[in-house]
Amino acid sequence: MKKIIRSVLLLFLLLVPAVADIPAKPVLVKIALEYFLNPHHAPFIIAHTNGYFAEQGLDVTFYPANGSQEGCRHAMQGSVDFAITHEPQVLILNAKGMHLETVAVIIPETLEVILSTVPLNQGHEKPPTGEQSPAGEQSPAGEKQPTGEQSPAGEKQPAGEKQPAGEKPATGEQSPASEKSPVNASSPLAGKTLAHGSSGAGNMTFAVMDQFLESQNLTEKDVTIILAKNSLVSGFIAGRVDVVFNIYRTYQLHDIKKHMKRPFFVYPLKAFGVPSFASMVLVCGAAVPADIRLKMRAALQKAVAFIHSHPDAAYECVRLYRPELDTPQNNYVWPFVHPVFANDVTPMPSTTALKEFLARDFRIKSEDNRFRILPSLFSKEPF
Repeated sequence: MKKIIRSVLLLFLLLVPAVADIPAKPVLVKIALEYFLNPHHAPFIIAHTNGYFAEQGLDVTFYPANGSQEGCRHAMQGSVDFAITHEPQVLILNAKGMHLETVAVIIPETLEVILSTVPLNQGHEKPPTGEQSPAGEQSPAGEKQPTGEQSPAGEKQPAGEKQPAGEKPATGEQSPASEKSPVNASSPLAGKTLAHGSSGAGNMTFAVMDQFLESQNLTEKDVTIILAKNSLVSGFIAGRVDVVFNIYRTYQLHDIKKHMKRPFFVYPLKAFGVPSFASMVLVCGAAVPADIRLKMRAALQKAVAFIHSHPDAAYECVRLYRPELDTPQNNYVWPFVHPVFANDVTPMPSTTALKEFLARDFRIKSEDNRFRILPSLFSKEPF
């Protein structure tokens, strides 16, 4: 009997290492993008192609979404595990009861700028030297001028989000002149057309526009505000609009500089009193386990480190990831994009200034805490 017991124990000891060597099954993870795939998503692409996700036992699939708000709502509902958005969106949606958690900060600085065909008043902090100069005469401070060609003007904008209550223009059409009665005709912007590309109710764009108009001593009655969506860049280049919001200085700005035939002015949001914010963060709902969040953050940390150490090799990974990423436009903007990625993706608390800025904007409180059930995200092709 003792010999039998010893034999069984020996067999067990021999089998244990073999069982331990069996790799654990990867955890399936779904990430909703905020827009179409572009160089700003490089850390996610690098983590995928360089095996950083796999090292953490994550099998990641990306899904497109119609704007960051849709992706966040899918994350909250559990149809995806993570979503890409920006810092203000997280604060706004959490104020409406969504309880999203920030897992990683990918781009910790503000990328959006405001473009205008006329010089604007700056009642708050002035931009760095060069930011206010007409484009084409002086580039924004700190920009390099890489070689390369840009693609024709135009870009995709998020669609399918709810139109804010009371917003007259909804599809790029101007309000009838009879409805407008300028109250500040002395302003150079009086009677001008302002365009934005965000149709989501209660989002950062409308808070920025409110602050912008206040800084110019204007109201919505002094100007025409239109939703341009897909024609935001082309409309500005063609002269159909005078001021545009939702322009990334790392992307659309360079397209406009190449094709614009008349001078224009580039202003950072802080010139009008808008606090700085992270332009890209990764969020999840409460149902995602803590260990999966940490693994996701670890993989993205390795990815941004690789990008900063090997920017050329990183762009090769991006360029070859999907055919639509291998374009002259992406090649041109990469030198502007890769420096803006975080050195450390660990989330930090939002500043008091940003919280107060959003809290005083009525649109944060304009919607019910409940949110509508969205159609299946998986009707769209993953990649």
